[in-house]
Amino acid sequence: MGLGVGATTMVRNVTNLPGAVPSVRLTVAELDYAWFSARFESLFVRLEHMETTLNSLEQRVGDLEPDSAPASPRAYYSVAEFAAQVGRNEYTVREWCRLERIHAEKCETGRGDAKSWKIPAEELERYRDHGLLPLRYLR
Repeated sequence: MGLGVGATTMVRNVTNLPGAVPSVRLTVAELDYAWFSARFESLFVRLEHMETTLNSLEQRVGDLEPDSAPASPRAYYSVAEFAAQVGRNEYTVREWCRLERIHAEKCETGRGDAKSWKIPAEELERYRDHGLLPLRYLR
């Protein structure tokens, strides 16, 4: 009758505890468990509930197929569309393009000599996940 690896086999006499029967002997492991169990029963219940919830969430995630993520319907966004998606002003997005804070390319179309920007759809996902690229100092 072993108590397991690392468990102490020392036996304590619990006669000095209030309400204890003088002939009762408990191991240190049993005494500690009784104290722990009495004080943390509500935590055990909450922990079991959290474990079942986590297991059900893991099962739901496992049921999802990797192809279920909606693909981007377009290859590029305009400055106005990108600004609407991220909740910023068009001027701010144009400045990000100019300062290379987001990946963007110049289009062949635009007004006069000023070409407009086109922003890849992957850049929108990258911006949402990681934010702006570091600022490169102009020299």
